[in-house]
Amino acid sequence: MKYFFAAVFIALLSVPCAASTNFEELDKPPEGAYKGQFLVGGFFSLGVPTGTLIDAEDSFIKNSTYTFSKSETTKVIWISHLSYMLGAFCEYMPIDYIGAHAKLYYSEIVQRTTFGPDYENKRKTLYRDVSFLVGPVFHATNRRPWDVSLTPLVGLSVGSYHATPIAKSLIQTYKPSSTKGNSSLLAYGADLTASVYFSGGLFIALTAEWVRNNVALSKPVDQVNPQTGAQYLNGGKSGTIDSWRIIVSSGYAFLN
Repeated sequence: MKYFFAAVFIALLSVPCAASTNFEELDKPPEGAYKGQFLVGGFFSLGVPTGTLIDAEDSFIKNSTYTFSKSETTKVIWISHLSYMLGAFCEYMPIDYIGAHAKLYYSEIVQRTTFGPDYENKRKTLYRDVSFLVGPVFHATNRRPWDVSLTPLVGLSVGSYHATPIAKSLIQTYKPSSTKGNSSLLAYGADLTASVYFSGGLFIALTAEWVRNNVALSKPVDQVNPQTGAQYLNGGKSGTIDSWRIIVSSGYAFLN
């Protein structure tokens, strides 16, 4: 169901942008970004999350062990985190070199054990959100088939967080009564994008992006790790997630 709502939001973002475009531009040679253009497209990404909450997850489960029932093998629990995202964006350039950018996307961070290929690994969702971010875009070129742009971003994010999902699954005596939380409405970050334009208005882009989300648990996780004595977040109930992403996107540039 969450994927359905994400798809609806992305479609709603694309409609007003496409409505004002001139499709006669499609047969023209590549001209890059310039005054009067709409740029509309979609994207996906993979990334590595950091932040105080990711550090808390690593510290909480560090030196814990799990015994596989079939082989009676005991291994130290190591975890990794991966973020991914998909969405759509729209940009309008009221003047040369400067545009107004909006993006809507769904993102998720998964936590996974790294026991190795010979053992069963667990995969759990740590965090997910739907975000709408906006910001000015500063382009380095005008009417060129290539471009580099910088975009500071700020906006709204609605998300959910589930602390210590692997620990809850693998450490039998760990039964906390509270591990859920929500991201705050404010999210912010920046991206740096390199774009290449082709005939007909098609462009592809590669983006390096950083976005920070602030997360608050409903209350502190109320139990320490029974194997190591580690306390989650040292008894705190809020923290940050920094998402560092490499984004691949494509779309069309239309003249308004």
